[in-house]
Amino acid sequence: MTANRPDYLSQEWVALRDLVLKRDGHACRNCGFGDQLQVHHWLPLPEHRDGTDDRGYATGGNPAITHPSGLITLCELCHEALTRARTERAVLRDPSFLKAAGLRAGAPTNNVFELWKLNGEQLPFRIVKETWSRSVAQFYEVEKIEIRKWPYGTAWGRYAREDEIGDLTKIPNAGTYSWRMYRDPKA
Repeated sequence: MTANRPDYLSQEWVALRDLVLKRDGHACRNCGFGDQLQVHHWLPLPEHRDGTDDRGYATGGNPAITHPSGLITLCELCHEALTRARTERAVLRDPSFLKAAGLRAGAPTNNVFELWKLNGEQLPFRIVKETWSRSVAQFYEVEKIEIRKWPYGTAWGRYAREDEIGDLTKIPNAGTYSWRMYRDPKA
């Protein structure tokens, strides 16, 4: 992050935050819930990256003020999970840490359809994104799979977080290779 501290009380930030919340429909872009919303910095679109650091903060003036394409609405739980996952990944990318822990980089992940196949094509089953926190009980319960061309298709499920279970919806990014089988953090 830049040397300056972000000023989250400035009128400019409050206006930018309100713009992003409105653009995102006052709902978390990860889970869809609309409670305890925060605006998260990430890399803006390539054409708007001049003057930003590798985490999406401005390098001049107030670091919080960046192009809206580098901001996203997240609920408090998803924001915390993303921040924790980024920290864990940064630690795990450190070769000295990996060697000392006897680990290797790039632990395998699958897309949702591969996990379905590995699960014996049984429904329902539970999945998590590799970027989600392992300490928060959040997952998709996959209830329906349609294969277009192996290993891609469409998957539907219910997003669950803590004790809240959502409606049956299309699972976004089901074809990306960033999913794991759900392991209950309380178990």
